[in-house]
Amino acid sequence: MKKEVFSKYALMVSRAFQIDATDIFKKTKQRQVAEARHMLYYLSFHRPMSKVEIQRYMMDYGYSIGHSSIIYGIEQADEKVRHDRDYFKLVKDISEL
Repeated sequence: MKKEVFSKYALMVSRAFQIDATDIFKKTKQRQVAEARHMLYYLSFHRPMSKVEIQRYMMDYGYSIGHSSIIYGIEQADEKVRHDRDYFKLVKDISEL
């Protein structure tokens, strides 16, 4: 069940960032893709999904990621949620799945 939610989040985040859904799971540091990944981690973590679950779901899509990178992404997204109203609204809209 949680994997389905994760997949829906990935699709909705990719649409919000206007990127292809598969780009989230590619090794790239492009700002837009990295920010989309961070939002995906944030949404999933606050669903709640554990960092291990997030890591496993990312790996299921072919993207290997460590716990520290997931934590960093969550922190980055959390910072934006607290300081950017538009980002906050987007997170709120997606999380009401």
